[in-house]
Amino acid sequence: MASFDTVRLHNATNWRNKPLQRSGVSTASDFRYFTCRHSLNGSVTPSNQRHPIANQRNHMPSLQKCEFVPYLSVTDAAKAVAFYSDVFGVAPHLLLNMPDGRVMHCEFRIGPSRFFVSEELPEHGGTPSPSRLGATSVAIHLYVDDCDAMVDTMTKHNATVLMAPADMFWGERFARVRDPFGHEWGITTQLRDMSPEQIQIAATQMFDAMPE
Repeated sequence: MASFDTVRLHNATNWRNKPLQRSGVSTASDFRYFTCRHSLNGSVTPSNQRHPIANQRNHMPSLQKCEFVPYLSVTDAAKAVAFYSDVFGVAPHLLLNMPDGRVMHCEFRIGPSRFFVSEELPEHGGTPSPSRLGATSVAIHLYVDDCDAMVDTMTKHNATVLMAPADMFWGERFARVRDPFGHEWGITTQLRDMSPEQIQIAATQMFDAMPE
């Protein structure tokens, strides 16, 4: 089954005072981002039963790499680029601006992982930003070595805590944060390895203990 890559970030730098680098990163904290880069061939479900889609592999091209890349649509993306650079301690790998100065496309690379940011650009059919919608239906799940420290860093840059860090029944310390541009982040640190069966038992025990 595909798994998430772990990326180590260290040696923070002030990217604004240095030329943008197209290779190599320097960052402020250990970070694991929402990316899988593993072959899907032969993947199995936790029960070791082949997923139904596996039966279709003879009828579709074989995927050699699967990578989920969040693309964040933002109102005032230039400020968002500065926010993500400060919070994650990494300069944009690529920054393309419209003639009027708005961000057409920005790519951040953190180790082998990446995410994109752009102005919502409604006149060009762009994806509406959370600010325009007044909500978001997607949260980015971010694994870090220290959940509390990352939440503290984000709040110091004007993010809003929706749920304070807490130890969860599925073996992780977890918090929810909304950044200043309306995108929501699940900030997580793994505390212990748990099997799907152990998580199910823990969830059942939690629900049984809740008052009716």
